[in-house]
Amino acid sequence: MSQENVEIVKRIFRGWDEEGVEGMLPFFHEDIEYRPVEEGGAVHGHDALRRYFVRWMEPWEEFHVGPTEFQHTDDSVFNGIEMKVRGRGSGVETTQESWQVWRFREARAYRWEEYVDRTEALEAVGLRE
Repeated sequence: MSQENVEIVKRIFRGWDEEGVEGMLPFFHEDIEYRPVEEGGAVHGHDALRRYFVRWMEPWEEFHVGPTEFQHTDDSVFNGIEMKVRGRGSGVETTQESWQVWRFREARAYRWEEYVDRTEALEAVGLRE
C-alpha cells in the first residue's frame, strides 16, 4: 500500500496545481487533520481547510509549491517540498524548503503534518537519514 500512498500525495500536488484546495479535497478524509508549521495547532475538516487556504494565499501574488523527494513506510509518506512565492504588496520573492508527513486510511489522507526540520519529519514516520 505504501507506493500507492506516494501516488496519492503526487495527485494531491497535481490537484493543487490544477484547482487549488478544491483539487486536493477528494484525496482527504472529511475529518482530515492538517498541522501547518506556522499555526501551532491543527486545521480540521474540508471547510476549515478551505478557510485556511483562502487566508494563507492572501499575501501572495505568486505561489508555487512542489515535491522534492519521497520516502514511505507501510502507512505513511514523507516528502520534501520547495515553495517559491512573491509577495503581493512587496514584490519580494523567496524560496523555502520544508517537509511533510502524510498518514492514510482507506486510500485517503487523514493526517497531514508539516516540519521545518527534515530529521524530525523522517523520525515521525520511523525513517532515518
